[in-house]
Amino acid sequence: MEYKEIENYVYEQITNKEFPSKELSNIHTQMLINCSAGDMVARKYIMTLIRNILLEINIPKEETESIANKIYAEKWGLKILEKYNIPDVDEIIVLGTRILLKKQGDIFEVNEQFNNYNEVINVMRRSIEFDKTKDLNDSNPAISAERSDGARIQITIPPLSKYPILNIRKFDSFVPTTENMLASNTFSEKEVEMLSAFVRGRANIFVIGEPESGKTSTVKWLIDFINNKMIIGLLETDFEMNPERLYPHKYFISLRERGGYSLGDLFAVQLRQSINLTIVTEVRNKEADELIMSMTRGLDGSMGTGHITDADSVPDALAYMIMENGNNISFNAKRNQVAEAIDIVIDMRKLPENEKGQRKKIGGGIYELIAKGENKRHETVPLSKLIIDEENPQASNKKVYENTISNKLKEKLNRNGLKMSEIKRIFGD
Repeated sequence: MEYKEIENYVYEQITNKEFPSKELSNIHTQMLINCSAGDMVARKYIMTLIRNILLEINIPKEETESIANKIYAEKWGLKILEKYNIPDVDEIIVLGTRILLKKQGDIFEVNEQFNNYNEVINVMRRSIEFDKTKDLNDSNPAISAERSDGARIQITIPPLSKYPILNIRKFDSFVPTTENMLASNTFSEKEVEMLSAFVRGRANIFVIGEPESGKTSTVKWLIDFINNKMIIGLLETDFEMNPERLYPHKYFISLRERGGYSLGDLFAVQLRQSINLTIVTEVRNKEADELIMSMTRGLDGSMGTGHITDADSVPDALAYMIMENGNNISFNAKRNQVAEAIDIVIDMRKLPENEKGQRKKIGGGIYELIAKGENKRHETVPLSKLIIDEENPQASNKKVYENTISNKLKEKLNRNGLKMSEIKRIFGD
């Protein structure tokens, strides 16, 4: 048989497969639907059926796997995109007929394209086939969906966009362990020692940086140092962090924005769930005020992230976010409150592109914020700073270490269980 005949035969055999009971038939049908949702159990099930049929029709064993993958991609997967749906690809992007891949923040265009926009739209429809409430058409040209593997799908077609655009955003393929942070030179051994102490001593931490500079990965890594007996509240716009995968032994209460519940609204819910600290990703609005209040009202060790690119401007930026939502307190008072709440700012950077078109993510500095009262500007004390190599900025990795932490922060770390001898060893007298 020619390949197309094999493909059609396998498809007919699987879609028309008979079962001894209606219950088994329904399970089979649901498995077929679940393939479009990225369900790995469904994929494994269908791939097993395909392989068995290929062997039954005497396809050489050494050819079975490649043919099975091709059939699966065409009939149940994402067609030509299926081959890129692999662990080291963080996002698949289709712009018109062009295909781009994102790996750890770097974007690459592949050397194949769709033949036309209709092919792209067919793949879009396949990608949301599992959700019968989604109908892509001219009257509904923008669709968001979430696959069972957690990947987020965003689709836009004309007339809303100039041409079809598809984003399938998966999880960051970089596993944020201490070993990987050191191997990638994201942080130095000295910085790892400092940050571990801050988390174990329940300092309040805010991580800043441009989009995709490694903020979420950094927070995910810092979770490793949190006491295993603590209940960690996690607030996100979408379930992006999935810390349970890295830390199945820890306790998380994870909430996300849905319906009429904003991150700010979810704070009230989470505070009634016996959490010991809270983590908020992408602080943008009302939740900024809630996070700051949490940090000053007993939830020591809380963390947040935000698209801010300068450590010294963190209190200003968060104060502006809070004031935009209406707040009777003066700007200076709110800025001082932010500086009082946040102990440590971690500045994440993306270095300029190297010769391979890659931008390295690296810790740009660790700073202590020290409030000076309403009528004075806060102090931003550098504990470590990245030194940019003037002749080779793309490869910068030298760090300088300045200053010790304040006595107030030392006392806080000590009060929360860190031995003073360890604090002095790491930070000096």
